Amino acid sequence: PYTTLFRSVGVVVLHTTLTESLIDDGLLRRLIRRIQESRKSNLAKYTDRIILTIDLNEGSRLRNIIQRNVSQIEENCLVAPGKVLFGSVAADVPEVQIGEEAVRFSWTVAD
Repeated sequence: PYTTLFRSVGVVVLHTTLTESLIDDGLLRRLIRRIQESRKSNLAKYTDRIILTIDLNEGSRLRNIIQRNVSQIEENCLVAPGKVLFGSVAADVPEVQIGEEAVRFSWTVAD
């Protein structure tokens, strides 16, 4: 599908089909936003580097996206290098919905 926008100076035509790559990018951005919101609501300082633990099933789509984009998560969420970890988090940590997957994550300030 295409979308067309007409203006007095020209025409813009956009290809609006969502590819798997675009969907993956959107899921990654949603996760990053949720981590950033958590940092803000828990009063993390802008300079604090964190250790991030993500509780997701092995082989899930979101886990594969995270594994391919660890450096982007580290950069955008101020995660200490090599500290995007997969594992269990406390049972009282609420799930957040990212696309069709429920994920739980927790973080602590790195030393």
